[in-house]
Amino acid sequence: LYWGYWNDFDPNAKTLTVTPKTAINQVGTQHVIVASVCDADGNGRRSRRVEWHVEGAGYIVEVDESGLFPGRGYLVDDKYAVSYTNYQKQTITRGNKDSRDDIQLRPGQTYCVIFSPVEGETHVTCYAPGIHDWQKHKVTVTKYWVDAQPIFPPPAVNRAGEPHTFPTRVVRSSDGSGASGYRVRYRVLDGPPAVFAGANGPAVEVVTDSAGNGAAILQQVQATPGVNRIQIDVLRPSDTPTGREILLSSHLTSKTWVAPQISIQKIAPPAVALGSQIPYRIIVTNTGSVATSGLTIRDTIPPSLNLIGSNPPASLQGNTLIWNFGPLPPAQAVAVEFACQATQGGVVANNCAEA
Repeated sequence: LYWGYWNDFDPNAKTLTVTPKTAINQVGTQHVIVASVCDADGNGRRSRRVEWHVEGAGYIVEVDESGLFPGRGYLVDDKYAVSYTNYQKQTITRGNKDSRDDIQLRPGQTYCVIFSPVEGETHVTCYAPGIHDWQKHKVTVTKYWVDAQPIFPPPAVNRAGEPHTFPTRVVRSSDGSGASGYRVRYRVLDGPPAVFAGANGPAVEVVTDSAGNGAAILQQVQATPGVNRIQIDVLRPSDTPTGREILLSSHLTSKTWVAPQISIQKIAPPAVALGSQIPYRIIVTNTGSVATSGLTIRDTIPPSLNLIGSNPPASLQGNTLIWNFGPLPPAQAVAVEFACQATQGGVVANNCAEA
């Protein structure tokens, strides 16, 4: 049994862990820091004293007050507090009905809550006097406070070959106004070859304007159906109260390039009597997800056949029948028909239609 100063020493307490090590929060919000005091096997040590020292922006608004006197936590001032690790499990709620943001504490853990109304850095030093090793009884964590919230673009679907704009925007959390000077990095991770306008490569960096806009235009090297995954990183500039650039947020979105898919079918009898009429039918189907920009069907009549007529009427260039149509919507088909007469016996070769 120890008394006075020596009462805090615990020969079985070996490690102090504080989480999160670094974090980024919006100004005006609260952040929970959890400390764990454990033995050499990772088991929590109960009722171990933990001191919290805060430097920089922000202050302590709450500390773990579980336990009974004299093992009950208390707030000395807004920069210094004392708490004791828990004897049993505890749930920290944020006062709302959403259980997803609750924090579960295990025996041997304790917490404090910090807050900052302004941008800056908070350094929290956690001290566990029960740990004998001076190299292990202190841990410092850093909290970055920002007044900026990225609004990332959603996944997009475009026609293959058409440029697409990704409209990332950064706004102030406090009033919703645009945050200028933030760096927005775009990078193509995979998919068909694509580059960003102005960079002529798969990566580009832009700076948000006075309205907080930091858009980039993606375009394909060659019109090809497929999907590009795009990584977007937003970085806070260095000319801030802390003078340090930090990664504010990252986001993964996608760009799907779609194109019409044309299939063609030509139908004719396999054999006919010499001099009789040969009916032909051509069917073109768009199996893609977007309409064609226009459709032309061509069919060249071999010398051994004479054209009788077509429906709808085709224009004739030499021996080639040509039908021109407007855009063909997805999952739609168009059909044309024509009839010929065989002038000589044999096999009709090279009679191929194209769309």
